[in-house]
Amino acid sequence: MVDYEKRLERMNGDKISRPYSYSDALMLIILAVREYFGLPYRQTEGFARMFGGIWGARIPSYTQICRRQKELNVPLGVKYDKPVDIAIDSTGIKAFNRGIRQKRVVRRGWVKLHITCDIDNHLIISVQVTDEHDSDGKEFGKLVDGAKDTVGRINRVFGDSAYDSRANFNYAVGAEPVIKPRMNSTGRSGDHM
Repeated sequence: MVDYEKRLERMNGDKISRPYSYSDALMLIILAVREYFGLPYRQTEGFARMFGGIWGARIPSYTQICRRQKELNVPLGVKYDKPVDIAIDSTGIKAFNRGIRQKRVVRRGWVKLHITCDIDNHLIISVQVTDEHDSDGKEFGKLVDGAKDTVGRINRVFGDSAYDSRANFNYAVGAEPVIKPRMNSTGRSGDHM
């Protein structure tokens, strides 16, 4: 075993590893092109290499594009001087392509995408991804906190009846909650307010 380690050290002793790191801006451009045209990773690499000669930039391989996409921090929103009005909503996205041959006993799930957006500028401010079992109302606090971190002060928070709960009304401190009440709700607050 010792002889093997010495031979390995002799073979690799003079080699110098120079990993090339690609800027976040380049990766964002490549991933934006991929998303806009709906390209797979290999075609995205080819498209980027076509323009890489014009730009004079080194282009990452498709595996590096895939890896960096998972760890890339995408900046959302901008800081504002004045308080902003935000809207919160969610949508379900099916997690698996069911195809033609689906077994009837296998139940496929979906993921929920919760989005907060600035009403005036139509910019996405904060995002949460959960599975199908998490309700919309439970994500309200995380979305409002993410929006406060991104834009600063919040004037009003708009939401549909899925966010109608006493906890959500009380959580929007410093902001006016504009949440549509449920059909079976009452105006009485009870002893919990």
